[in-house]
Amino acid sequence: ALGSPLFGRAEVRLAHGKRLTILAPGTARHGKAPSPAAAPYITHAELDGHPYQRPWTTYCELASGGTLGFELSAHATRWAQHGQLPPSYGPGAAAPKSACAP
Repeated sequence: ALGSPLFGRAEVRLAHGKRLTILAPGTARHGKAPSPAAAPYITHAELDGHPYQRPWTTYCELASGGTLGFELSAHATRWAQHGQLPPSYGPGAAAPKSACAP
């Protein structure tokens, strides 16, 4: 599940020299944005420059590296597509068959 980051920038070193950069409050296209602590609500997310509409992701989507960017706001808005719940496993729900299956 994705949530608003509490940092402005982080870099995750992945296997095979790949890197995932996480940026918050997001892209600079709207100028200087407020700090994540002052703006805890996600208004827009992008993965490698493309709008990201799910409030969750898989390791496989991030494993090749890239940039995950967030725009944050002090006011709650709906940024993800309605009904895009993260997968859930447990009684009555089969576990994924591979590490990349949601």
